[in-house]
Amino acid sequence: MDTQIDWHHELDSSFGQGPEGASADYLDAGHRAVRRRRAAVSVAGLAAAVVVGGMVWSLTPGSAARSGGVPVATQPPAPSPTATPTSATAEPTTSPTVAALPTRPADVSTATAAQRDEVAGPVPVATTADGALLVQRGWTVESVEPVARTTRDGVDVMRQWALVVSSTGTPDEDTWVLATWHLSGTSSVSSDPAGKSTADLDTWVAQMQALEQGDAPTPVAHTEGGRFVADTDLEVIEAVAHPEQAAAYGPVGEAVAAKVRLADGTVLFVLARAEDSLTVEPAVLDAPTMTAFLRHLAAQADSGEGVR
Repeated sequence: MDTQIDWHHELDSSFGQGPEGASADYLDAGHRAVRRRRAAVSVAGLAAAVVVGGMVWSLTPGSAARSGGVPVATQPPAPSPTATPTSATAEPTTSPTVAALPTRPADVSTATAAQRDEVAGPVPVATTADGALLVQRGWTVESVEPVARTTRDGVDVMRQWALVVSSTGTPDEDTWVLATWHLSGTSSVSSDPAGKSTADLDTWVAQMQALEQGDAPTPVAHTEGGRFVADTDLEVIEAVAHPEQAAAYGPVGEAVAAKVRLADGTVLFVLARAEDSLTVEPAVLDAPTMTAFLRHLAAQADSGEGVR
C-alpha cells in the first residue's frame, strides 16, 4: 500500500479558496492593518509615558512615594532658607558698689558737714549706704572689729562690727557700739557705756546680737508678791528686798536685789522684778559688794542708760 502523502497539496487545500478579488484590494487591506497597528503602538506608548511621568512626579523631593504599601526612600527635602537667628544682647550686669571692709580705726571716716545728719543720733557711729563706717566729730575710734559678715556671689550683703569709741571731752569713758549694715539698705546701731552690765566687750556683743535676733536672754529670776523666785539653778548669797535705788526700774515693792551664784560657779548681781530680772557682772562694779551694786543701779538710772 502506498503511504506517501503529498504535504504541499494538503496544506494548500486546508486554507480553502479564499475570497475572490484583485490583488490591489489585498494591498489596500494590508496597508490599513499596518496603520491600525501603528496607531495602537502610539496609544500604548502614550500610556506608558503617563505612567512613567506619574512615577517621576511621585518621586520628586519631599513626596512620600509608596509601592504596594511599602515605603519608598525619597530624597530629603532641600532645606528652606531661614533667617539667621539673632539673640538680643544681654544687658551687662554690674555688681553693687560696696566699700572696702573697715577693719582698723583709720578706716572709719569722721563725718563731714554734709554727712552730719547721718550720725546725728545718740549713737556716735553710723553705717553708710555702701557699707562703710562714719563717726561723729568729737569722737575717737579706739578699736573696730568685724564680728559678722555675709557674702553672696563675692559681694558683701551684711556686715557687723564691734567698736570702742570715746568722746574727746571724756577720753577715759569708753562706749561700746554694735553696728550692722545690710546691702538691702537697712542698718542698725546700738551702744552702751563700756561695762554697763558686763565686764568684757565680747559678752556684750553676744547679748546685743541675741537681742537683735529677738532672742531675749532667759531671766535668772523674778518676783512674786515681792518675793524672790529663781528661774534657774542658783544659790542666793545675799538679798535686799525693795531697794529704793531700783525705783527707776519698776515698782519698788516688787523688786529684790540679790547676789547669786549660778550652777556653773558664775557670780552675778541680780535685780529681780515682777516678770524678769536684770543682771550685772561684779567686774563692772567698783567693788564686788551689794552696796556697790545698789550704787551702780542708781547711777545708771541717773545717766539715762539704765541696766539691761
